[in-house]
This record gives sequence, C-alpha cells and structure tokens, in this order.
Amino acid sequence: MFANNLKSTKGMFKSVTGIWPICIEAQRFKANSIHTATRIYSGLNDAISEPKNCPSFYPESGSTLLIMILYDTDLHSWMTHPDLTNQRTWWPNHKLWTKSSYDKELADKTWSSWTMWAKCMEKNSNEFCNKE
Repeated sequence: MFANNLKSTKGMFKSVTGIWPICIEAQRFKANSIHTATRIYSGLNDAISEPKNCPSFYPESGSTLLIMILYDTDLHSWMTHPDLTNQRTWWPNHKLWTKSSYDKELADKTWSSWTMWAKCMEKNSNEFCNKE
C-alpha cells in the first residue's frame, strides 16, 4: 500500500491489489493519494487488517481509485492451504492475535473477483472496471 503512493512507482502497474492489508493505526504511513487503481480484499473484522482504516491512509484519494471488497468474517487469511484449519497467529510487533483458516467460498470469491477485475483493467479504464 505504501508503494502505491510513491512518485517512482507511478505508471508502473495498471492495478494494485491488497489481500489482508495491515491498516492498523500503528502501521500508518504518510500518504496523500494513491496513483494506481487499487482493490483491497479483507475480512470486515480482521484484527490486523482493520480495513475500515485503509481509506484514511490516503485522505486525498477519490473513491474511483480505491475499492474495498470486505467479507463478513474475522479471519485474517482464508486463501491458505486447505489443511490449515483454525490457526491462531500471534503478531508480536503489533501485539495482536489473528485467526486463519482456509475458506473455499471466500477464496473462490476473491480469485474470481480479482481475475475479472485484472482482465478488465488490462483492456479498459478503472472507472469502467469498477462498475460491477
């Protein structure tokens, strides 16, 4: 997410995707706006992503560049190996516990949504592709 604010990365990519970003206040960085169309996929109640904070990291960005895809879950990671079930992870730098567990429905939704968007972005503009 930080790289999407740097002048040196402008024009480098057609799109940026963040899956389970870390938008906790302790990780805040100085940014004003993003320069590349961005999608964020996260659990609405993910303790370390805190996705509701993500837009505030870019206060000057318009809603056309940042799209949030939020699932009603507290899982931090759902696109893991299918054998991973009910894993709790301690993040010592953030003093937070997260829950991870493979969730086929969320993994399939994320993959499907992202691939359709990425293919659209390859051929079209961000405004056109964000009209689902």
